[in-house]
Amino acid sequence: MGMAILMNDKFEGIILKQLDYKDNSVILKVILKQIGKVSLIASGARKVTSKNAMNILPFTKAEFLFDYSEFKTMFRLKSATSKNLFPKLHQDLFVSTCASMMCELVDAISIEEDELSEIYTLLEQGLELLGRNSRYDIVTCIFFARCFDVLGMAINVDACAVCGKKTVTQLDMKEGGFLCEDCMHKAGLKPLSVQSLRQFRILNKAGYEHYDILAQQLTDCHQDLEKMIQFLYIHTGIQIQSFKFYKQLFLIEEKH
Repeated sequence: MGMAILMNDKFEGIILKQLDYKDNSVILKVILKQIGKVSLIASGARKVTSKNAMNILPFTKAEFLFDYSEFKTMFRLKSATSKNLFPKLHQDLFVSTCASMMCELVDAISIEEDELSEIYTLLEQGLELLGRNSRYDIVTCIFFARCFDVLGMAINVDACAVCGKKTVTQLDMKEGGFLCEDCMHKAGLKPLSVQSLRQFRILNKAGYEHYDILAQQLTDCHQDLEKMIQFLYIHTGIQIQSFKFYKQLFLIEEKH
């Protein structure tokens, strides 16, 4: 992003994904606070003797040392020093899956230079909240909604997405948000409850600073999250694969 070539420089970043590579190595998909998204080859990281192994787990915030060039997107990692391992994200399967969804979104989207700081901060603060709180559904919904906002594709929860009427009765992700009664009937849908509409609107307007209040007031937000994932796919083609596993976890839990 317009930076000169730097040698042996350190960059703060968050690991989005780790992929196995040849010769006991891995490729790290990373978002760097100063640069954006890059891929780092961590040689021998899968060896028992690797010094970097514990510092390059997914969701880890770390300081990475490598030679950067603005003309490349893949680099050979020299060292990684963890700044926050977010250990609790690896201890609960639901929380871990939500962290995966967040990182998968960041990995999939195109991030402009003027969006980088906000997206990076949203991810960092979202991972921190996931590690401290039990309502992972709320945290994940807020993260997706705020990312949509930064990317200029916020869901319309202020009025009917088709005609602009303020009184709404339904949601339609194909249309991009709320529907009024007339547009709802044209779409062949039935009305949602006022509570469901209110909850979806709140989640799309809230920030992390509202978490404590929302955790006390909102019921299960899994369907709200599913609507956001659906909206993303319809309007960008991006599929969040980890959401499929998230749904499977709930099916297993319900059976027991």
